[in-house]
Amino acid sequence: MEKERFKQVLTNNLILFFVVIVFFVFPKKIFLLLKSKKAFCKLLKSKNRYELYIMHTSGGGTETYLKNILRDKKHYIILRNYKIFDAQEIYKLEIAGLNSVVFISKSDIQKLNCIISLLSVENLCGYKNLPFLLNTFKRFTAKTVFKIHDYFSICPSVTLTKGSHYCGASCSGACDFVVTGKKYTVKKWRELWESFFENVDEFLFFSESSVKIFTSVYPVDSEKIIVKPHDMSYFAAKTITSMPEKMNIGVFGSVITEVKGHSVLKDFVEFVKDKDCKICINGNANTADYSDNKNCICYGSYKSNEIYERIISQQIGVVFFPSICPETFSYVVSEVIMTGIPIVCFDVGAQAEKVRNYKLGRIIPDMSNESVLNTLIAAYEEGKKFYKKVYKCE
Repeated sequence: MEKERFKQVLTNNLILFFVVIVFFVFPKKIFLLLKSKKAFCKLLKSKNRYELYIMHTSGGGTETYLKNILRDKKHYIILRNYKIFDAQEIYKLEIAGLNSVVFISKSDIQKLNCIISLLSVENLCGYKNLPFLLNTFKRFTAKTVFKIHDYFSICPSVTLTKGSHYCGASCSGACDFVVTGKKYTVKKWRELWESFFENVDEFLFFSESSVKIFTSVYPVDSEKIIVKPHDMSYFAAKTITSMPEKMNIGVFGSVITEVKGHSVLKDFVEFVKDKDCKICINGNANTADYSDNKNCICYGSYKSNEIYERIISQQIGVVFFPSICPETFSYVVSEVIMTGIPIVCFDVGAQAEKVRNYKLGRIIPDMSNESVLNTLIAAYEEGKKFYKKVYKCE
């Protein structure tokens, strides 16, 4: 009798446990998929052909780029990893003309193949189960375009840096990486991407320097390479016509992280604290690092159309771009150059490509503070010669 009662209690508890798991642990996942099933089936029956864009959820310059190119398109889908359910691999589809999003499971991704005319891989940072996704995309029959917004496919560090050191594309193989819970060697990581690249029809780059870096790791048929810098028509810049009599140094863009030049700038500010020049930081910065320096002022974030006014109001004579990672394009450098102000940067990435080809641009030969200062002075003096007009500083 006691045994029977025990079995009954155990059975009841197991049933209760199952109910709790189904209705309390996974309710949102089940609800989202069931709610989206009808909309997804309707999408698959559509007579329209869509362009499918694979994108992360981190925003930034890639997000701005995507919004710009999709502005006038009517039939497109953006697939993103849904971070709330990363572990359960739920994805969301943003469909042109549809105000709500559609949620799908990983097994549904392949079904999109029948309704798309273009597969454009923008950015896969943060996606779970990357091998599965790349193998799935590899089987798509539509034209496949891979865009080099960063260097995630070369190294999971994305920026080809380790701490404050720029490693470049050539890796010794000593690094191991954990990407979304899975461990990779550099060799295994690149083999994974190389297999996917065999089926890519077009590689879109935004600078010649990124072509050079990428193809040093992955040999690509030159006929598949397209170089198309980002559209800058949104930026209607005023241009300077004279130079300040004093060399105030401007910094534009985020300088919070190491790769964007946090330590480089912090050390340089300390190096010039007793010299006759002011450093004006415009953008996101760790203000506490500069609070004790009377020659350095943090002016906070800005909009791109405010760059000219800030250059004039802060009486900036030269701009220092301290990033140590290879940019694939750099909107900041492009915007600054369009104002006509002298600018210097390190010899790396698209920023160096732009600065080298600019009449008032100078490349810093090494990472020392002395070289940074000497290059800034040389660029400033070149600017004074070019404009032949100097105004007094307040």
